[in-house]
Amino acid sequence: MGQSKSKPQPESKPDPQTPPQWEWKSNPNPYSLKEPPQWAPHAAQENDLLERAYYTNKDEVDLGKYIVSLKFMRQIEKKNNYNQRPV
Repeated sequence: MGQSKSKPQPESKPDPQTPPQWEWKSNPNPYSLKEPPQWAPHAAQENDLLERAYYTNKDEVDLGKYIVSLKFMRQIEKKNNYNQRPV
């Protein structure tokens, strides 16, 4: 008798009813190569704004204290443009 081989399992696909979750890099120094990356989710309302802007090809989203550049995938603090984090 031959050995039975298990069939490869298909990769799970994202649920089309659940939108992707946008996140921002939350490390104290987001560009440090010594720290493991840490990511924090955007709030639900921000996530909705980001999704709509992304799918309508907007360049930026205003989130109050921050601007998110969808072109460069960066969260930029309005008071200090040098404070930026990856999204």
